[in-house]
Formats: sequence, structure tokens, C-alpha cells
Amino acid sequence: MAQCRRGLSRYEVTAFDPDFQAGNSAGIARVKLELENIPTKFFEANSAFSQVTLFAYNLLNCFKRLCLPKECRRMSIESLRHRLLAVPAELIYPQGRPALKLSECYPDKNAFLETLNRIKKLKKRFNKL
Repeated sequence: MAQCRRGLSRYEVTAFDPDFQAGNSAGIARVKLELENIPTKFFEANSAFSQVTLFAYNLLNCFKRLCLPKECRRMSIESLRHRLLAVPAELIYPQGRPALKLSECYPDKNAFLETLNRIKKLKKRFNKL
């Protein structure tokens, strides 16, 4: 849940974050979206944009909490992209099925494979529901 308030040059969003540890037992964090270029001149459109941005932020935090190994959960978005998404691999088709052949010199191979295993476990868990 989030609220967006109109400000002079920025939007202030109040978001629920259960992992927020700043002494706030309710888990409410204030996230300030400092947009260099506000998308439009209309408050409603900018509010919708900030809601989508907050949703993406929440999806990323959910992915970190459920899928990443503990040592990778504090990575920034930039680090995640470079270390786990831009993977040195080759797409191959053994027996007609696509598969990734990871490079032998890939330093985050174990974290990548553990993340894939966690995603598979989650998928099995949600298929049972």
C-alpha cells in the first residue's frame, strides 16, 4: 500500500516495508522518489508513475527475499544486473530444449545456480496451491 502526496518538486511516497528497521515497529518507511524529470505536468499521471515505480521496487525486494541467497540480498540493483542477470553464457539446444551453458570463469556461478534452484522450488510450491 502506498500514498502519494503532492510536493513542490518531488513526490513523497509512504510505503509498507516489513524489513524496515529504523525503530518503527509498524514497518512503515517513507520513500522519497526524487525524479530528475517528472514525466508529465499532471499530478494524476505522475502519481500513477510513482505507484508503478514503487510496485517495481516491491517486486525487486520480494525477489531478493524469496529467490536470492543470503549473501546476495543486500546487492544494489546495479550489482544484481551485472552479477546475476548479465551472465556470461551460451544458449544451447540439447535435444531441442533451450539451456544455458555457463562460462567456467563466471565468478558468481554458485549464487546464480542457487537462485535458479530457489526459483524452481518456489514454482513447485505455488503450483501446489
